[in-house]
Amino acid sequence: MGNSLYERTATGLFSTGTGATQRSPDASPTPVSSTSPSGNPPLAFEVSITRTASGVVVTHFIKRTDTNAVLMNYSFTDTTPNNNGLLGSAQGTANGYTPTFNTAGFAFSRGYIGTTGTQAQFSNLQIAFVPGITAQPQTIDFPAIADRAVNSSAFDLAATASSGLPVSFQLLSGPATLSGTTLTLTGVGTVSLRATQSGNLSYLAAPEVVRTFNVTKVPATLALDGLARIYDGSSKAVTVSTTPSSLATVISYDGSSTAPTNAGSYAVTATINDPTYQGTVSGTLVISKASQTIAFDALPNRTFGDAPFDPVASSDSSLPLTFSVISGPATLSGNTLALDGAGTVVIRASQAGDSNRLAATPVERTFTINKATASIALDGLDVPYDGLPKPVIISTQPSGLLVNVTYNGSAVPPHAPGSYPVSAVVDDPNHAGTATATLVIGNRGYTTDLTGWLATTSTLTGADTSGPLWNGAGASAGLAG
Repeated sequence: MGNSLYERTATGLFSTGTGATQRSPDASPTPVSSTSPSGNPPLAFEVSITRTASGVVVTHFIKRTDTNAVLMNYSFTDTTPNNNGLLGSAQGTANGYTPTFNTAGFAFSRGYIGTTGTQAQFSNLQIAFVPGITAQPQTIDFPAIADRAVNSSAFDLAATASSGLPVSFQLLSGPATLSGTTLTLTGVGTVSLRATQSGNLSYLAAPEVVRTFNVTKVPATLALDGLARIYDGSSKAVTVSTTPSSLATVISYDGSSTAPTNAGSYAVTATINDPTYQGTVSGTLVISKASQTIAFDALPNRTFGDAPFDPVASSDSSLPLTFSVISGPATLSGNTLALDGAGTVVIRASQAGDSNRLAATPVERTFTINKATASIALDGLDVPYDGLPKPVIISTQPSGLLVNVTYNGSAVPPHAPGSYPVSAVVDDPNHAGTATATLVIGNRGYTTDLTGWLATTSTLTGADTSGPLWNGAGASAGLAG
């Protein structure tokens, strides 16, 4: 690259011809930067020639017209311009130029300060091509980024270009911020990054590389409690503890958010509901059936013939009871107990339970059905002697009952005259009764004068002389009836 500075001293064109004097700068020009754009962007060339109190400053620029970015620039100062006297003050203007091209390169020309007069300055910039040099391709090595938890510290992105040139990064999307090469995570989601290297005079722009990774929530732990419960008619929600503590959770019971009430087994899932933490835990809630107790008061004794009755018992579950006769002379119709006879009755109260309660322990009660009182009427208690047995006449109320009778302790009815204590006892499984009386078998009395008939002795052929009524000692015999 070369640069020439000319000063106009007379009339004529700004050129190396008549009227222009070439001036030499005080120092060789030094490039300020020299980087090449990637691809083939549109370029423009500018020169700025500024007159100051101490000389003339010439600055050259190569710019991209699409971004106005300066790709190359350098400047130098001529401190001894031909200005026909001392410089009184600084003045300047910046001018843009369209380059002219030839096989050697391209050139700027006709840069100047002022439009006429001997103080006009102009510059000529020559940029030459170097034949045979071709920009080389390059690639970027941008390793994959592992997923990170949202509470991870900020970290530096790392990528290298095969050219050795520096790699630039751009945040395309996601919950993060990028400052230089330092990436800071700001939330949960997917982060996309792009690495680029734009190239220079020796290297083409590298194909960009995009990397994506996930920002995840921080794992947390959960524990379930209250998984073993007993039915009592109220809902049974489990309790959840978290580490870190006090994190919000969502709980489901067999897929429902409503805590169950009835006995059974329920699949429980608790999930953390937090912008930073995540976690889940599963378990089984078991609501056991409740026990129940029967209250069955003692039953009073009853008497055969009493009216049927309903036993009274209850369960603390308020479920209905059933009764059954275990033994004894009684029958049930529904819950009504009828007394079928005298004896001892055992009755049981039961409650079989339901879907929420266990069967109750049966309770049995025993009571006695006493025999009913029966009455006995005795008749035929005063009868004459006729030599035949004299059983008393018996009737009962209720009628038809069997009665055992004894006569002076004997079951055989007497036939001889006399008085006999009678005892009558009802012989029935369901009735009881007694009666006592005296049976009298009387003498049939008559007197016969046998004086003439029994002159000396009399013989009664076939007469019973052994009985208590026989008297053979007198002249006459008397039969007391």
